[in-house]
Amino acid sequence: MEAIDFISEDIAATLRQISDLRAELINKHHIVIEDVKEILRHIQVSLLNELDTEQKRSLVCQEIEKMKEKSKVTVKNLCGVYI
Repeated sequence: MEAIDFISEDIAATLRQISDLRAELINKHHIVIEDVKEILRHIQVSLLNELDTEQKRSLVCQEIEKMKEKSKVTVKNLCGVYI
C-alpha cells in the first residue's frame, strides 16, 4: 500500500509540473530558464544556449508529451494490478 501511495504522489507531482509548464508555454514570450534546463537536462547546456525560444519551446513540448505518455502508462499499469 505504501508503494501505491508513493507512486500516486509521484504521478500527482508530475501532473502538477506538466500543468505549470503548459501554463508557462501558453505565454509565448515567457519560458523560465530553470524549468527548461530541468526538463531538457539530457541536452548539453551549451546547446540549449544556442537555441532560440521557439526551438526550446518545441523541445519542451516534446518532453512534456513524453512525460504525459509515461504517466498514462503508469496509471494503466497501476489500475491493471487491481482490476
